[in-house]
Amino acid sequence: MFDRFTQRLFQPVDALPLNLFRIAFSLVLLIQFFVFTSAHFVEAGILAPRFLFQYDYLTFIKPLPAGGMKLVMYLTFIGPALMLFRKTLRAGTVIFVLAFAYLFFLEEAYYNNHFYMFLMLSSFWLFYTPVKDASGTDVIPYWQLFLFQFLVFIVYFYGGIAKINYDWLVLQQPPRLLLAINAPNSWISSDLVVYYIAFGGLIFDLIIGFLLWYRRTFLFAALLTIIFHITNHYMFNMGEGGTIGVFPLAMTFANLLFADATGIRRFLKRFGLENMGKILIQIKKTAPSTHLFTFKPMVRNLVFGFVVIQLLLPFRYLLVSTDVAWTGQASYFSWRMKVLMKDVDVKFYARKNVEDTPEQINIGRIINTMQISYMAQHADMIYKFSQYLKKDLRKKWGVDPIITADILVGMNGRKMQAFVDPNTNLAAVHYSPWRKPDWVLPLTH
Repeated sequence: MFDRFTQRLFQPVDALPLNLFRIAFSLVLLIQFFVFTSAHFVEAGILAPRFLFQYDYLTFIKPLPAGGMKLVMYLTFIGPALMLFRKTLRAGTVIFVLAFAYLFFLEEAYYNNHFYMFLMLSSFWLFYTPVKDASGTDVIPYWQLFLFQFLVFIVYFYGGIAKINYDWLVLQQPPRLLLAINAPNSWISSDLVVYYIAFGGLIFDLIIGFLLWYRRTFLFAALLTIIFHITNHYMFNMGEGGTIGVFPLAMTFANLLFADATGIRRFLKRFGLENMGKILIQIKKTAPSTHLFTFKPMVRNLVFGFVVIQLLLPFRYLLVSTDVAWTGQASYFSWRMKVLMKDVDVKFYARKNVEDTPEQINIGRIINTMQISYMAQHADMIYKFSQYLKKDLRKKWGVDPIITADILVGMNGRKMQAFVDPNTNLAAVHYSPWRKPDWVLPLTH
């Protein structure tokens, strides 16, 4: 089976579905740029806070001055604009990936699964090199299409696995809470709709990737995804519960990756659109070539390496703690999408000596509301912020301060409870990304 699949990776396939997805995906990235700029992401999210939460092992990534940051932001527009055109695809990809990755890894509090997905999808275009076969059709080795298909599959499937937990299956949380907040005293918040969202969403995530990949069920699956993403758009982009922005649109366009190229050509011809977008999707005329389809062990190993990493990475939390939903450790890069809703209340205190009265720190002057909210849900961010306060107060007081915190968290409709020990000096604690902090209190109810 391994040998047959290896050979399949290098078989030529029609590049039309991937060409069309490139255009649609580039347009989604352009829309994302306007979402960022309308929210003043650089000004309010990066430049305004006095402290940024850096990812573990990436502390060398620092913000540029205001002019440099704005330039990077505009590069996330220039890149997708160039990606629209085949001749400038690779240049646009490099520009966008570097600029977007820089913004993505600047601040942990702004982590979003679809930003992570967009970054990887964009990176895949670096490998995209179609040639023309003897009939003049643009073709690519299947592994170039497979990378895109597999990533879409894993986003759905692991999003479903994340829902297999007590809160989602038994309490129907957070769907029940979210519907009650956004549509109180309405049929929309009824048990019937709650069960539809909870169990329908779980089943959808677990099976939709298989249905998309199977040719006979593709059209049915594509219709299901459209209904699913319309539901998600109105459920998460309206009112409470956070925003998923352009993610539903991107995933709807991702159906193209699984579509039959012959069927697409027939559809375009039926409406007289067979010559649509030649500038965007046509490559230079070249002689028929097969060099991309030669068996290359290095390419095979890279593809399988990517597959294995994506299959294992979401479960790395088992090396740290089984309570990933509560501690937040190892929750990023795991496709744990919309399975949590937390209310938080955060207060930090500092004093010079044990006998002194603790003074509350106005953390709102240091970090913004989103940073505060995410910090209260992730042990590593509490540690990093405490270390920042320790250094800042040491400069003012000349001694290491004693820092404590009253951090209350209510997860998925539960009563709020202490997240960290309020008597622990957070300035003196230790943190490792591979160990559960002993100063984080367990979830008790």
